[in-house]
Amino acid sequence: MKRYPFLILFLSLLLTLVSTILISVSVLETSIARRLKESDHETAHAIAISLNREALSVKEASFLVDAHFSLGTYRFIRLVGTQGDLLYSREQQNPGNQGQPGRLFWLWEIRTPEQAAAAEVKIRNPDSPIGTVMVKSERRFDNTLSNRWLLLVLSANLIVLIIFGLIFRFFLSREQQSLLELESIIGRLAKGQPFQTALQPDESVRRIYEQLSLFSDELNFKIAKALLQVEALNRQQRFDEITGLLNRNAFLQKLEETLQSHSPHEEGDIDLIRITNLIELNEKYGRTLVDNRLKRFASALNQSLENQYEAQVGRVSGSDFGIFTPGLALDEQHLLRFTKAQTEQNEFHFSHARKSFSKGNKALQILGDCERNLRTATLEITTHKPAHEHDGQLARWKQLLQEGLTEHRFFLQSYKVINAERKLLHNECFIRLLDSDSNAPAITASKLLPWAYELGLAGRIDLEVLALALGRVADQPEAICINLSELGLIDEQLRLNMLEMLSDAPRYSKMLWLDVPEKFAFEHPQALKQWIDALHPLGVKVGIEHLDAYAGRLIEIQDTGLDYIKVAASLIQALKSPTQKQAIKNLLTHLIASAHQLTLTVIAEGVEQADDLEWIFALDFDGATGPGVG
Repeated sequence: MKRYPFLILFLSLLLTLVSTILISVSVLETSIARRLKESDHETAHAIAISLNREALSVKEASFLVDAHFSLGTYRFIRLVGTQGDLLYSREQQNPGNQGQPGRLFWLWEIRTPEQAAAAEVKIRNPDSPIGTVMVKSERRFDNTLSNRWLLLVLSANLIVLIIFGLIFRFFLSREQQSLLELESIIGRLAKGQPFQTALQPDESVRRIYEQLSLFSDELNFKIAKALLQVEALNRQQRFDEITGLLNRNAFLQKLEETLQSHSPHEEGDIDLIRITNLIELNEKYGRTLVDNRLKRFASALNQSLENQYEAQVGRVSGSDFGIFTPGLALDEQHLLRFTKAQTEQNEFHFSHARKSFSKGNKALQILGDCERNLRTATLEITTHKPAHEHDGQLARWKQLLQEGLTEHRFFLQSYKVINAERKLLHNECFIRLLDSDSNAPAITASKLLPWAYELGLAGRIDLEVLALALGRVADQPEAICINLSELGLIDEQLRLNMLEMLSDAPRYSKMLWLDVPEKFAFEHPQALKQWIDALHPLGVKVGIEHLDAYAGRLIEIQDTGLDYIKVAASLIQALKSPTQKQAIKNLLTHLIASAHQLTLTVIAEGVEQADDLEWIFALDFDGATGPGVG
């Protein structure tokens, strides 16, 4: 049995060799016919032009015909009168016996179409209306150059055939277990995975194992090195060196992405916190000690926002820290408690400003308004929304979301994701909710998801989105992609419920792409791997959306079975910044190359204009989405 795959390959190569020669002969025959036809017309025109210029008798015209006939290899040249009578004809007496080979390699006869009509050209001399010139070439001619070209093709194929035959013979002498082991090793190697073998092969096969092992180690090392470069470039260009938070440019890009793209996060709030006594503390304790306090402060700030829906934190200047929260405003009492604790621990004093934003605003203008509104006094937060008002809104949203789930008022709105050939890769779908008031506009994800997180309903909404996706594929058989929440994915029972839904609809499941948040992918890789292992037999593709902060850590999840990554719009838009363009381009080049080594499809998010697609795909992205895609 082990011989059959190699035998099939051997016969396939032999068939390819024969097919190449047969096709070449066919092409040559067609080429000969075309060239002869063109030559006949040229000769006929030449004779006709000569006869047109001078009024020649039939006898004089015959000399001209004889002259042309002696210069080429013609079957006949005829002068025909206006009534169809033959005036003069010069015929080849022994066709094909003039030294022109009619076979290729002495095997195949050249079969040009003998029934092809002769070339005919009218003679339009008014003084001597002779009639028509008819020319037909001898259908065989010197094929020496054609024979040489075909001989070269044959030689190249024979060399390949001989080399493959030697390899074939070598592998036939190996045991079947060694071949199966090699197949397994090559499969793991293609995925960039390490391998081990317990076999005791002979010396020649052992050397193959050793070379494959060395190559695998070298490949993994190069991928790891490239991703370390991505991580270093990412941190250098986008993160504050001391606190590890987003720097000003990256923070603004994240905000601009939210404001301008078609992401579901269309509105929210920005909070700006200023440490008002940072200079005094630096003078009192020194830069090193204060920097350590800033690191602890940044870590504590991130930790305090873990349960806040997709909050982004950045250091926008030496003493200013920005927080923007899509959809649901940050609880000011929570912020007050946090800053009070930091004052006690690190002696920091704070001032604060808040600014609401919505889709279409400009990030720089919003941040500028916040900076101008910063209070210079010690932070004394007045509640943005009274507790009873927040509780009332929470109750309303609970009723609205539960009714939406019960009455199936959720629906999907989609945007195109295309590949480099500008063909549809899939439709990316975002959740919308019809309000109980039929005159009110549909509620966007940016408004409903923060409340769903707070109410613990994000998982149920994920199941509803999945059901909608399966229903849409059933009605319209196009690949679609949906976004799943971190809260829902962390819940093992919810993952099992989603798997059960997909298993019940295998025909449609294979057309689904599932986006998972980068935080879940990198912080729960084992859960992600188990889930993907269960999904892949159904044909479902799984990938990471909005990849940004974890871009340099792809190597950590190479064994999870991910199919694709979507690079965050903030990184894509940073390519338009004159000060960041080259560094971000280097970062993305390393990232894309590493992802391709790991067999991942790479998609760019937030493409703003159709013209951007040219340089997006020039960077070797496999797909793109955004307002510019249409």
